[in-house]
Amino acid sequence: MSSLTVDELDMKPFKGLNMFFPSYSFSLIVAPSNSGKTILMKILSGLIFTESKVRVNRTYIENIKSEELNKKVQVLLDISSFIFQKETVSLELSSLLDELGYDKTRQNKLMKEIISTFSLQDIIKKDPNQLNYYLKLKVLLARIFLINPEIVLLDDITKDLLKEERKEIIKILKQYNNTGTTIIMSSSNFEDAIFLPNSRIYVLYHGDLLLSGSLQDIAKEDSLISKVGLKLPFMADLSVKLMYYGLLDHIELDKEKLVDILWK
Repeated sequence: MSSLTVDELDMKPFKGLNMFFPSYSFSLIVAPSNSGKTILMKILSGLIFTESKVRVNRTYIENIKSEELNKKVQVLLDISSFIFQKETVSLELSSLLDELGYDKTRQNKLMKEIISTFSLQDIIKKDPNQLNYYLKLKVLLARIFLINPEIVLLDDITKDLLKEERKEIIKILKQYNNTGTTIIMSSSNFEDAIFLPNSRIYVLYHGDLLLSGSLQDIAKEDSLISKVGLKLPFMADLSVKLMYYGLLDHIELDKEKLVDILWK
């Protein structure tokens, strides 16, 4: 499996930026809207050229052949204008498996697995271009994971999801992360961090890395987070306020546990 390293970027707005995403990690980059998240994702994926700045393991990304890079690294950017080429979800997925050269037995096995993982049973015969944002996102993610990449980059994909939809998508992503896929997801919403309590979070503001660490660590910097236009998840924000008044000694994200602590 693969790690991703950024060495002293030399382009605006990320001049001097260093970042390291270990193999098997699930990292969350949180930044306000219009602060360069999409540009960073394009840099990390090789869509924006940088010389000797981004490495997959020990190899600079510009030295990896495009076909090999496509197998190693997949990126999903804005999907609102994405146009599927096939008439049904089933054909959209099976045609990709044809392109990958799998025999029919292998294709059938992978199709069953991906349909089950993403709960696509009810939409498998539908036109993917007629689906809502949430279901379209599921199909696009299914396509990505059929390729079985080592690194997946996701740019603010949860911004138009309801809370339960966001929870479900992140749950699926964590399943793939647990089997070895390195995932780097950007977001303009700190609420995503609630579902990633063990992940490393990076807070960016116009190209500068302001904070990095667990949600427990970062939540303590609530005043700085507010200054850059971000908002902590409700439970983290409440915990910080309770800590200020001496009613709590740590960030508690579980509502029931917090109630139990306060009643003791």
